[in-house]
Amino acid sequence: MRDVLIMIDLKGPHERALQKLENAIITKVSSNVPPPNAQSTIDQKGSSKTLNDTGEMLGHITHRQTEVEGALHGEVGIFDENVAKRARANEYGVPWENRPGKGRRKREEYYGVEPTETSSIAENRAWFIPPRPFLRPAIDETADKAREEMVAEIFDQISKKFGRR
Repeated sequence: MRDVLIMIDLKGPHERALQKLENAIITKVSSNVPPPNAQSTIDQKGSSKTLNDTGEMLGHITHRQTEVEGALHGEVGIFDENVAKRARANEYGVPWENRPGKGRRKREEYYGVEPTETSSIAENRAWFIPPRPFLRPAIDETADKAREEMVAEIFDQISKKFGRR
């Protein structure tokens, strides 16, 4: 009896699934994730676009594929430690009391007014950086489709190898 070796490309479909997730994150960052920037932020950076000051964070969104003991592993995100810290602050927000240089200014000095509990913007103004989730929603919205497409591509290869469609 002869051994039969059938080669199936797993890396290609896996790579395309990772790329799909990466693209979804980039699209989310570019979509002007709410809440809107404070006027002071707009004045400082010259743009009302959230999550995008210099494009540095966008430029660091990437993926990597590795093989460990024959198993494929994939990661998608921001791998530069400094950029990842800033991304994390945007993803989860930074409460006013945890702001850098805590104690330098009172909240009303920073924003120009002291929000009240009944103010519609009090929740946003309780944040030094309000949460603007972009990683988790992009992955949640895209992962199932990326996985389904990867699996379909692998099964398509198998079907072609065995002459079935």
